[in-house]
Amino acid sequence: MFTLNHVYLIGRLAENPQSFCIGHGEKLTTFTLLTPIDGSEQLQTHHILVENQLCITYAESCLSADNLVFVEGQLDHVAGESDRSWIVISKTFGGLHSIR
Repeated sequence: MFTLNHVYLIGRLAENPQSFCIGHGEKLTTFTLLTPIDGSEQLQTHHILVENQLCITYAESCLSADNLVFVEGQLDHVAGESDRSWIVISKTFGGLHSIR
């Protein structure tokens, strides 16, 4: 059986990325990405979790609220967060790029 879990999004950051330590020197970063719904003025909210250390460093040093960014990741459910899905940029898959 073939499955595919690959997400591409272009949107604006709702707020500055937030980083936190999870122990043993590892960090995670989260932010909210806003994308328009079908060309209307309504916005859809996407929760982004960054596990990739290069992307975390990039997010901390280069991204801030209202930046237009491209996110590549996978859809996942985070433990303890049963009411929402996350787009995860994992240690081995995904990317994060600012669009200027």
